[in-house]
Amino acid sequence: MRILIADDYEVVRKGVRALLRWRTDVEIVEASNGKEAVEQARTTHPDVIILDLAMPIMTGIEAARRLKAEMPQVPILILSMHDDGHALTRELAQIGVRGFVSKTDAAQKLLPAIDTVLEGGTFFGAATP
Repeated sequence: MRILIADDYEVVRKGVRALLRWRTDVEIVEASNGKEAVEQARTTHPDVIILDLAMPIMTGIEAARRLKAEMPQVPILILSMHDDGHALTRELAQIGVRGFVSKTDAAQKLLPAIDTVLEGGTFFGAATP
């Protein structure tokens, strides 16, 4: 399984990599902004994409729009410090994003979120789209 992680903070990318280290079937691809995420996805064909919302050059929302247009079958998760309020959740769901995990909850919720979206479900925590 290939997972693309896009976040402008290297420490976050390393943290997600550390959370996934126990899974021997995972290959991690990294990007530091939304534009790189789109480019990496085009060349590496990930099974799931994890995007931060607030990235330079291209935001996570814009990257998600482009990625869903080009590869609608690939599930996208948003990993962000922003609140997953109903308005944001609704917007993400309309784009085709399959889940949202707060960075403060990532240690407990990111792995279940990845599994859920890979199985075809959605993972938006307390908020519903």
